[in-house]
Amino acid sequence: MGGSKYNTPAKYTSKLEDFIEEFELCDIWRTQNVDSRLYTWRQRTPLIQCRLDFWLISNFLSSSVTKTSIVPSIKTDHSLIKLTLSGENFSKRGPGFWKFNSGLLTDKNYVDIVKNTLSECNNKYHNLENKNLKWDTIKSEIRGATVKYSKYKNMKLRERESNLKKRQDEIQKTLSCTYLDKDINNLLVELDTVKEDLEQIVNNQTRGLLYDHTPSTVKAMKEIQNISYH
Repeated sequence: MGGSKYNTPAKYTSKLEDFIEEFELCDIWRTQNVDSRLYTWRQRTPLIQCRLDFWLISNFLSSSVTKTSIVPSIKTDHSLIKLTLSGENFSKRGPGFWKFNSGLLTDKNYVDIVKNTLSECNNKYHNLENKNLKWDTIKSEIRGATVKYSKYKNMKLRERESNLKKRQDEIQKTLSCTYLDKDINNLLVELDTVKEDLEQIVNNQTRGLLYDHTPSTVKAMKEIQNISYH
């Protein structure tokens, strides 16, 4: 189905309208964005744009939706329809639990940091006779360096992800007021590039989660995580 009943076969739009009426539903995005011109699916050659995707909710629940928006999505050629719901304020979370990111094990910069830390520890604690204390001290130093580097890397990653999402939103907004096919296609090409970069970030995060469950990684993570600061 297209984004307008005027360019979609009547038998399809009428079925949808009957369904909405029978179950007392509303197309919440259109209800809140009456004059907006946005689409959830596009084809570049030839240029075709349609609003194929809907959030149909009960009229009763529609009052709980404070905002709806159409945003680009990765791993699919369809856009997302994002809903913001009103509700009780959740209590603030505590400081949380630091978890070692196993993806660091394949990060050359991190590997170099660990090597340098080991070298420094060897110089600082070479006279320490108690081997258990020496080993725990070395692990504590590695943990401290790991936390510091993790925070820095996560900050840079969040910054890059935020900039990509910001540019993605800018392109989406520009598309809504662009009418020439050539200009639309140029924007769609750039949008695909931004989506690919965001997808790469997600893929890296996914690989890290999968890598977390290999036996050797679990052992290494436990060694680093179970160290207490003194």
